[in-house]
Amino acid sequence: MPRYDLEWDETIGGKIFPKYPDPTNHNFIKGNLTSLFINYLREQTAEYFASVGVFLEDGEIYMPDGALVTDPRQVKEDGIHGAPDLVVEILSWKTVRHDRGHKKDVYERCGVGEYWIISPEERFLERYLLQNGKFALRDVYCKYPFHDFECLDPEERDAIITEFRCAALPELLISTDDVFEGVRRFPDETEGE
Repeated sequence: MPRYDLEWDETIGGKIFPKYPDPTNHNFIKGNLTSLFINYLREQTAEYFASVGVFLEDGEIYMPDGALVTDPRQVKEDGIHGAPDLVVEILSWKTVRHDRGHKKDVYERCGVGEYWIISPEERFLERYLLQNGKFALRDVYCKYPFHDFECLDPEERDAIITEFRCAALPELLISTDDVFEGVRRFPDETEGE
């Protein structure tokens, strides 16, 4: 019988993958989203969780960086049972293949209504909505560095979308400033070697 440590492991395609401590920028984004959702959801039945076990397929445990459920019956002591309304994955070099591959396919097949893939390094958020059983890219929201933004002409600046809404919570306006607050560029640690 495989060992499951719900705090650190997830199963993907029948294999157990250990979860490692998140990098700094990963934590900033996860904390920003958790605060944003938790503050908005006060006095509501919807719930948002960071790094929670999600049980979708027999014997498999997924641990997305964030999950929103509007049906409180899905929440059990060990995690979420059934497809969340929203799943958030924050990319790292260790997870990008699974987040864009197998996990995305499973989330789609199991009926997750909305899927966000966030890149801390490139500071973008891809937003997918489930339409006719398939994820469709709704849009990509970027947080441009000030110097890059200043180089754009007015028409290009106007075309940049910096705010969006979660499909399950249409009243909640989310800005890229809030998602990427505190995220910074770290110098390459290999420089000077």
